[in-house]
Amino acid sequence: MTASSSKTYSNEINNYERSINGEVTSTDNTFKSTYSDFNSSEETEIRYPKDGNLKINYKSKVKKGSLRMGLYKYNGDVVKTFNTNEKSSISVPIKKNTIYRLIATGENTKGYYEVDWEFEPEE
Repeated sequence: MTASSSKTYSNEINNYERSINGEVTSTDNTFKSTYSDFNSSEETEIRYPKDGNLKINYKSKVKKGSLRMGLYKYNGDVVKTFNTNEKSSISVPIKKNTIYRLIATGENTKGYYEVDWEFEPEE
């Protein structure tokens, strides 16, 4: 399998996806990939029109190499990094109309990752 790159923009109105040489699955609230030789980055951008909390479930398995995953602000500031070879759930407060990026970066790695989320607007 070839390394892949993906960029998805998610909000309640619009969804755009571009995938290059890969098998990345991305919908409005899921970002996942299984790979045998991943040496690249995949990214999904998330933005909502209201303040609220992003409930994130994630899991990954690294059989060789290394994988880094996390949620970042658009400017690159780290919001939360995810441990690999783990399954977990977190809740992250997000601001309206702010672009957040879920990024998975592999270095000669084999395995999989899966991230899904649900947005809960503030009342």
